[in-house]
Amino acid sequence: MASALRGDYMVKFNGILWTTDGDTRAWGGSYWGANQSCLYNALLAANKFELINPMFKMYSRIYESCAVSARQQ
Repeated sequence: MASALRGDYMVKFNGILWTTDGDTRAWGGSYWGANQSCLYNALLAANKFELINPMFKMYSRIYESCAVSARQQ
């Protein structure tokens, strides 16, 4: 996780960087909740706060888009 979770974006939950068949999710990009949490849940207990930054950055960047989506729903 330390080699993959230091960038600007969250990584794909099932394989991180080492998924060899590409992004084969058939359900689209709306997977950021429950599936991603399995990567991040233990990082606070492991004292690896710097690895959580991509998650907070992503949610901060999409805040306005989520607000628009919520109004449209």
